[in-house]
Amino acid sequence: IDTRLRGCLGIEVTVTGPRIDLHSGTYGGPAMNPIRVLSKVIAALHDRNGRVTIPGFYDGVADLPKAVKKQSQSLNFSDAILGILAQRLAKRLCGNCRRPGAAQEEEIDAMLAEYCHEELAAAGNKRKSSQILKATLIEWKQRFGGEDGELRLFRPVGCEACERTGYSGRVPLHEILEATDPLRAAIRERAPTSEITRLAMAEGMRTLRQDGIEKVLQGHTDMGQVRKVCTR
Repeated sequence: IDTRLRGCLGIEVTVTGPRIDLHSGTYGGPAMNPIRVLSKVIAALHDRNGRVTIPGFYDGVADLPKAVKKQSQSLNFSDAILGILAQRLAKRLCGNCRRPGAAQEEEIDAMLAEYCHEELAAAGNKRKSSQILKATLIEWKQRFGGEDGELRLFRPVGCEACERTGYSGRVPLHEILEATDPLRAAIRERAPTSEITRLAMAEGMRTLRQDGIEKVLQGHTDMGQVRKVCTR
């Protein structure tokens, strides 16, 4: 892991993991990515003030002078941001044996609720929420529906090509935030995360989960895999 703020600080941690591909399904069920495990462990080692609780972690580290702290707070990092990319890898359904089937109503309802989560939270009333869900379903049928306009979901089966796992390879899920002027202004004014997310989605950003659901509707993966890698 290499995390740095250019010109200010840097830390590098080397993680040694298994030499086989844990996500291919070749050796059975899914295994947690070592990087994600490490991230969770590190995140759990902070106190309420954000300080690392590992004994001796700050030994020999001098506190920054107040003048330097004040100067760093005045730096305008928002103008330096071009965009932010998040990526996850989900298991890809085997193209040789995946089985299509009509999507059940309860499955579509659950997918709609997850896809529209942010919009529904901001809707404020049931009528507007219903309109959001209805409009999204119509869009899905236009983009992903078959000749009859109905949605299909593909299921894992298992064959010799995928060693009976139902999956072969991985499919990337992306979340891309483009730093537009309104977003830069929100970052500069230290707007809440919810407000920045709302602005980004209004300008066309899709969340990781939304991109994953679209790839489910395209037949590349299934909701079980999307939910495993999109923890938020």
